This record gives sequence, structure tokens and C-alpha cells, in this order.
Amino acid sequence: MRRRWWRELLADVLTGVVLAAYWLAACGAGGAAGVRAARGPEVDDERS
Repeated sequence: MRRRWWRELLADVLTGVVLAAYWLAACGAGGAAGVRAARGPEVDDERS
């Protein structure tokens, strides 16, 4: 029973990785690029 927690944790981590990879493939590639194109220069000027 004590060793089961790491299996559940591993399953949660793997699920999160899969969901993150799916989100990046579906939304991140186009969405983040569009946001960077729209906000990029302003954000860069504020940081520097």
C-alpha cells in the first residue's frame, strides 16, 4: 500500500505531460506565435 502513491503520482505526471503536449500542438504553435507577433515588440521594450 505504501508504494502505490508513486504510481498515482507518475500517472498524474504522465497525464499532465500528454495534455501539455496536446495543448502545445493544438493551440501553442499557432496561438502563442500570434500572441508573440501581436505583443512581442512591446513586451521586449518593457523588459529591456
